[in-house]
Amino acid sequence: MELGAVVGELIDPAGGGVAGALIGSMVGVGGGISYVPSTDNFYAGPVITFAPQLFSGYGWNASTAIVPSGTNPNSIANGQSYSVTFQPTTFTGSTVTKSPGSPAVAGPSVGSRSRTTTFSASYSFDITPAARAVRSAVQSAVSTVRGWFQ
Repeated sequence: MELGAVVGELIDPAGGGVAGALIGSMVGVGGGISYVPSTDNFYAGPVITFAPQLFSGYGWNASTAIVPSGTNPNSIANGQSYSVTFQPTTFTGSTVTKSPGSPAVAGPSVGSRSRTTTFSASYSFDITPAARAVRSAVQSAVSTVRGWFQ
């Protein structure tokens, strides 16, 4: 049962589940990961998405942003941010992202929520030390395995 249906049933047990399920189908909750290549920093955190079209709240999306010179890309990826994505087809979309204290940035996107516009809010945490530790461990393991075959 969808979260929206549960909420609808709590509000109106005599039929709120239907309305709640329909509204809930437009909302998605998940996680996001950001990578800033210029500084080699990683960020991750929760994301909530609203798509004003039935059964469009779930799915995936990947985007990149073109950051103007003089703007710190880490300030956009770290902390709270809001985005609007227009995705006419799976491979042709665009996303505009705004973080407090930084200018809005835009870039291309791909995703499964086609033919809709989605509105998202997220909060990301700096996970760079953990990501670098994992990357180092993987590189070490690959190096070790390569050594076995030389």
